[in-house]
Amino acid sequence: LSKVNDRSPHDLLARDRLGEKPLYYRIEKDRIVFASELQALVALARRRGQRVETDPAALRRYLALKYVPGPDTAVAGIHKVPPASVLAYENGRARISSYWSLPEAVEEPVPDTERLVAQLRSTVAEATSLRLRSDVPVGLFLSGGLDSAIIAAEMTALARAGAFAGPILTFTVGFPQPDYDETRGAAEVAEALGTRHHAIRISPTPGQTADLLPLLARRMDQPFADSSALAVHHLAREVRAHVTVALSGDGGDELFLGYDRYRAHDIAERRSSSLALTAPAVRLMRGLVRTALPGAPGRRNLAGRATRFLDAAALPALDRNDLWITCIDPALAAAVAPGLANAVDPLDAIREAYGPTGARPPMAAIQRADCLVYLPDDILHKVDSGCMAHGLEPRAPFLDHRVVELAMRIPRSLKLRRGRGKAILREAYARELPAGALARRKAGFGLPLDHWLRGELAGYCRDVLLDGRTLSRGLYSRGGIETMLDDHVGGRANREEAIWTLLMLEHWHRAVLESGTTT
Repeated sequence: LSKVNDRSPHDLLARDRLGEKPLYYRIEKDRIVFASELQALVALARRRGQRVETDPAALRRYLALKYVPGPDTAVAGIHKVPPASVLAYENGRARISSYWSLPEAVEEPVPDTERLVAQLRSTVAEATSLRLRSDVPVGLFLSGGLDSAIIAAEMTALARAGAFAGPILTFTVGFPQPDYDETRGAAEVAEALGTRHHAIRISPTPGQTADLLPLLARRMDQPFADSSALAVHHLAREVRAHVTVALSGDGGDELFLGYDRYRAHDIAERRSSSLALTAPAVRLMRGLVRTALPGAPGRRNLAGRATRFLDAAALPALDRNDLWITCIDPALAAAVAPGLANAVDPLDAIREAYGPTGARPPMAAIQRADCLVYLPDDILHKVDSGCMAHGLEPRAPFLDHRVVELAMRIPRSLKLRRGRGKAILREAYARELPAGALARRKAGFGLPLDHWLRGELAGYCRDVLLDGRTLSRGLYSRGGIETMLDDHVGGRANREEAIWTLLMLEHWHRAVLESGTTT
């Protein structure tokens, strides 16, 4: 706050460094109004007889990314205070300044790796200890992955040292589909550390999911199509029956290069010349993938991952990343939503976060964009909205600014090694965690939408997306939507993300923009 050097009296709004909590505002003729929910400002504007309209540029960005990147929102005139920023308002004007900046990632080797590992452990331990301070019961979201397992290990160590009273309660959500289920890995960690573990098995039917979507759209506040929000909703509801605060491993992937996308970039960077990925070669290899791995490529199956890699591997790194993070590509967006096709460059927020071309190494630019845009506007928005809807407070030790600052000083060679991310985390916690937790690849957190949208939910999607109420918005093409749905159901292409993105946008229009109610 000291950076707001204005002696005149003014009103101040400030947001946390990494964007764990939302903060919306709207500047009116003689005042600034603000809230932690966009819907509160929508309702206030309606009460005052003001017009509430969508922002076409924000909706176009949503089609590409599945979320609306800040500082704009899906509602014209309503904005987000950016993370690590202070807004000073006086006499009808707002001035935004930063009080903290994400450090630049370093590339050079560290002379004393052993000392760095010790520093990393002590910093994560302190961050975990701070987030265990509470006068209400505290638990942990324990997935089958490394990040939450590390937090569990730190909680165990603190309990043994008498710094945390315990018991250590851990929670995992499980699904019937093996590709989406992490309960076995989580149970292995819980048994090794001796936590009091709860495996919450849910089997949401497509019908139950369809019934939940209007409520989910309202709770997410903005258009939001990351399907793992459904899993967060189910998990948070059950966990709240046991605890009031839940720690998580959020932030570990962005800080320590844990996503498969980082690994794919590393492979493409090191192998592109030897693979000779010319256009004819890519077509040939795509054909081989289709022959060897029949069925429509999906986000999780090998055919989908191989196809996405081949489509972009020969491109420059930032162009490659743009392609890999895009949900609805420009051609499909123009076909299904021509009313938004020319609104804006849909990835402008991502490219701004990259910085000027050549200003930083490509991997550092990609990591920076993930920390500044994807992390606050997708991951943390999803967790905060899903948890707070049930009165559950999420806390993320990896997002302590001291952990972040240290992580960004750790060179890439200590994070991404031999095609695997989080190398230094695996080294730091090798003694405490079982081998499975150290070796297991990231599985993600979602539902089998690709199957549902071809089967039980196919008719539901068609009814909603081709409904007169939907088409009357002037955004969509009936023919484009019909082709998209037919291609997916027929197995000619996997359009699960595009279908889900449009479906959630329509539910948002109905549940938030048209209802005017708050959660």
